[in-house]
Order: sequence, then structure tokens, then C-alpha cells
Amino acid sequence: MEIYSQRRDRHPARSAHLRLGHPLDDIDSGVNFILEENFMTWPSSYFMKVYGKFWLAQTGFILSLRAFAEAAKETLVFLGCWQGLHLIPTWKGTDRRLIRLRAVLFLATVACLLIFVTGYDTLRAIFFPKDMVLYVTVASMAALWYFLRQPRLPRAPGLILLLIFSSLLAFRILLRMTPGEYAMYYNGPVVLSFLLLLRPLIPQSGSGHRFVFPAVLLLCLGCLAVPALYTRKVVTETAGCVPLTTERGTIAVKRSLAEQYRAGIRFMKEKNAKVEAVLSVPEDASLCFLSGTHCPTRILQFTPGSLVPGKMTEETIREIAEKRVRYLVWSNGLFPEHGVLRFGTDFDQTMGSYLTSHYRRTVVLSPNYVRLGEGNAYIWERIPESESQSPGSRAMMTIPSPDATASRPTRG
Repeated sequence: MEIYSQRRDRHPARSAHLRLGHPLDDIDSGVNFILEENFMTWPSSYFMKVYGKFWLAQTGFILSLRAFAEAAKETLVFLGCWQGLHLIPTWKGTDRRLIRLRAVLFLATVACLLIFVTGYDTLRAIFFPKDMVLYVTVASMAALWYFLRQPRLPRAPGLILLLIFSSLLAFRILLRMTPGEYAMYYNGPVVLSFLLLLRPLIPQSGSGHRFVFPAVLLLCLGCLAVPALYTRKVVTETAGCVPLTTERGTIAVKRSLAEQYRAGIRFMKEKNAKVEAVLSVPEDASLCFLSGTHCPTRILQFTPGSLVPGKMTEETIREIAEKRVRYLVWSNGLFPEHGVLRFGTDFDQTMGSYLTSHYRRTVVLSPNYVRLGEGNAYIWERIPESESQSPGSRAMMTIPSPDATASRPTRG
């Protein structure tokens, strides 16, 4: 107190700043709170620093020589095929030696696809290439450079804007364009740009003019066939799904998952009626939505990187204690898309240690048999303070072993 009093007398302005806080400090702390604790994909966030590189690589954003070398090989196959298709309606106006060279290249490409690539992947290599975003990105830079040199082109600005927008929107799937999974949220404008870039390959005049409509139709149908076949595959794989009907609507899920969710929703509703808080970890925040209950903490899910070590972790632990969370629904989800697996063991160890030292595992969420590799969950109950004081009660419960855990589908 004496030291503080002396400093306050020497620097009255600084003393007022310490006591009341400066508006700029409040703004700075607010910005940091939003960017570091709520915006996981911000470049300087904890998630991006620790898990960002691995996560981006899983979705297709890989900036390495090996990845670009692989993309170059796939591009050669793509160009070899399309230059051959372009030769069919335009061969009459082409030099004979060039015709032979292009024909050999086309036949070699077709032979390579037939020998080394399956039917569906062959269609993808031609009409829905994995490096589609890369092609659109390169085309956008080339188009912008050309427009700067020829600014009087009337239709160029709209096309350039579309190409640039598509590239920026889908940069995270740069080398992994797919008709589903994570790419489905970004691939729409990319496909449109891709079709527009292939349009000049179709001759508009001369002897090949009669091929315009069939060629455009083939291009569009080929591009649509890839997601159509993918959808058929997904529908076949989910044929055994059953409806999960709640107050929020109906969704189709695996039978074992439906049983788990029905048990979880029933449990959360029962405890909510008794004003007993339940927290779902590490994920499955949809349990709160489907059961019509509120999450007792600000953090809805404890996926890798969502809980920042230090102040944020301490505040969450304090919030769990203050809200008197009595039960945990602890599922066995894994997170391979982030390069780690188990919550509390491979990441968020501080939170895992707190939960396992203050809660004990009681019963399985659903008594129905669950096969190895399928989703499962246990009910954990908070240890009473009278028991937690005794040394014997401090033995920590083990987190479910890897043999009992199930990997989650990649979100992409």
C-alpha cells in the first residue's frame, strides 16, 4: 500500500489510468476478446497458431513443392484430355504434324486414365479436377494482368471479378476440390468460373460450329455427373439410417447414434426440469438445441483450439463452478482433422484434469450395445464437496480409452 501510494503521488495521471482504465485499453481488450476467443480462423488466433496448418492441409490449402508437383501431374492429364477433345471439331484447320502430335498426346492421356484411374475418378479428372480452384486462381491473375494492358474490353471486368471472388472464397480448398464434404460450402462460384474458362475451347464458327450445342451439353452434363454420382454413393451409404424426430424436426442418422441422442435428449430434459445444469463435452452442442435447453457455459463445444489456455480456460472453469454444473455428457468423439484425438488428453489437458478431478463417471448414456468405432457417451456426476476433501476421493477417473472412442466425420 505504501509503495502504491508513493507511485500514485508521483504520477497522478498514471494513477487515475490504473484505477479507472483507459478507453483505448478497453477497446484493445475488446478487440482481442473477439479475435482471439471468438474468431477461431483469425490468423493470430490460438487455433490457427496451433492447429491451423494441419487443418488447412486437410482441406486442401497446401503450399509445398510436393503438393504443387502433384498438381502439375494432374494438370498435364487434364490438359492432355481437353486438347484432344478440342481437336475433334477443329482438326480440319490444324497442321497435320500438329494433329499427329496432339492425337498421340490425347491417346496417351486416355490410356493413362483407363489403366491407372477408376471410372468415377476418370470423370472427376476431366470434368471436376481436384485442382480446380488453382486453375481459377491462375486464370484470375492472368485475366487481371491482361485487362490492365487492354482496359477497353467490355466484358472483362465482370469475368475478372467473378474469378477473383471465387479464388478468395475457396482458397482453403486450393488443391482439394470435391463435390461434397468441406468443399461444398465454397465450390459453387468455382464451378461456374471453371465452366466459363472451358467455354473458349468450344469453336464458335467454321466447320466446328455445329458441335457447339453438343459440346456445351457434354461439358455441363459431365460436370453435373460428378456430384450426382457422389450423391448416389452417399445415399447408398446412409441407406441404413433411421429418422431422429425431435421438437426441432426430423433428421436421418445411424441407428446407434439415434439411440444415443434420444437418451441424451431425454436426460437433459429431465435434469433441466429439476434445474440441474448439464454440460456436453467435448462437442455435441446440438444436444442443447434438440433438447430445448441452454448450455451453462459460454463455450458451446470443446473442440481443438476453441478453448484458449490461460485466462479463457480459467474463466470457463470458474463459470462451470459458479453455474453449479452437476452433470457432464462426455462423448468419445475424436478429432483427426486437427491432428489430435482425445479431449483432455491430447489437447485441453487443464480442462480435462479439472473435470476428471471434480466429476466421476457413473453410467453409460445409453445401455444399448455399441459396436467398436461407433459413437458413445457416459454420464459424469460432480463429486460432492464432502467427498472431494478426502484423499481417497481425489483419484482421477480415466478418460475413455482409444479402443472405446469413435472418430467423427470430417467437417470439413
